[in-house]
Amino acid sequence: MNESLASALRKVAWGWILLHCNFNLGSLNILPDWLGYLLILQALSVLAASVRSAALLIPFGMGLTVWNLITWVLDIFGITIAFLWLDLLVTVIGLYFQFQLLTDLAELADDWFCEQGAPLRKYRTVQTVLTTALWLAGFFMVNKTGFDIVEVLDGTFWGYVLTVLLLAGFITTICIARQLFTLQRDIAYMSENQPIPISSYTQPEEEPKEPDETNPTE
Repeated sequence: MNESLASALRKVAWGWILLHCNFNLGSLNILPDWLGYLLILQALSVLAASVRSAALLIPFGMGLTVWNLITWVLDIFGITIAFLWLDLLVTVIGLYFQFQLLTDLAELADDWFCEQGAPLRKYRTVQTVLTTALWLAGFFMVNKTGFDIVEVLDGTFWGYVLTVLLLAGFITTICIARQLFTLQRDIAYMSENQPIPISSYTQPEEEPKEPDETNPTE
């Protein structure tokens, strides 16, 4: 089970990188979000065996995988789905999914007495704030100025704001991925020496003492 857990954490780490690192070949994103969600989705059933709340993320992961796959395919044909409230709903669901995922992984780290729990909670909060700020900045620029997000990176005030947010988000993504790979390594190493998390160990019950027959009482 522990080897599967280490493998699941590796999938989550790579999935996280795919979610937050986009490389376009023309108009096609060759590191699609749906692939990142799919990797994480494959790991959730294993994580749920150690952290029960991870099972609650499975339906959200399925929905996000399907949605991002559909939009990715439509982008290939030059079709864009532009519904503000639908985009907002998907963004909120994605924020919840990622926030809770990092929360569960921090709990897993605590169960194994690994030091990644506190950093994951810190970066989780930073990532949530940055993602929200990026969405709001993009919404303001696209809907108020009428320009595409890429076109405003031209030295304007909002262009500088977006650049700083994107850079901060990239650094945070790398920090989170580093914590996840380190957690995977630590759990893989400890699994060779102990079959269950340290927090699950219990002290053995004391065996009842036999009566002392050398000094019988009347």
